Amino acid sequence: MTFKNYPKCLRQAFLALSLCALAACSHPPSISSSDAPAVTNDQTMINKAPKAAGAPPMTILKAGKTLQMVRVMEGGACKNLQQGAKGAFLLYADADDIKRIKTRQGSEVFAEFEKTITDFSVLALQVTVNKINFDTDTPHTDPSVAQQKLMQQFNSLFQEAIAASIVDFQIKSTLKIAVQPFVSELVFYKKGCEATKDAEENQQEKTGQGI
Repeated sequence: MTFKNYPKCLRQAFLALSLCALAACSHPPSISSSDAPAVTNDQTMINKAPKAAGAPPMTILKAGKTLQMVRVMEGGACKNLQQGAKGAFLLYADADDIKRIKTRQGSEVFAEFEKTITDFSVLALQVTVNKINFDTDTPHTDPSVAQQKLMQQFNSLFQEAIAASIVDFQIKSTLKIAVQPFVSELVFYKKGCEATKDAEENQQEKTGQGI
């Protein structure tokens, strides 16, 4: 099942999420290589609706609080010329915090929040891919088992890589958030990394388009 085949209500929800800002429903800024942290040139993260076989959870629990999904991003990074990974990343936030911040500071502050979140998510993605061991399987390993091991490894490393940035962001912004990889959407490359190809093509298509 692709994104186009999701139930109508979910398609509409994802489209709204991918196009709306955290609070103001304004188009998010396009993320180009020059906007991303200077880690390597083979990384990118852009806003995009997911294409996975199943829908991600619209809410999650974090420290006893219910966070709502407010953004779906897609990103990819290469470890080297052969190995890399790409997938969807889900941003969750506390709706009460959003309302409070919007009331006190206005909607404009969320544009900077989004850029900050995107920047440290890109960095966490690259750190994660750099640390992954892509060579854990043998010629006799079942492909589904190998994929499962890589997904678990990716999820653990990503949460480790992004944890400090989220804590720092929450302290400075007073907005509770979570960023999680959509694990079933992850694609891994072992024989030629094309992790950033689709993202770069999508970014090129957006170049020159108005808001």
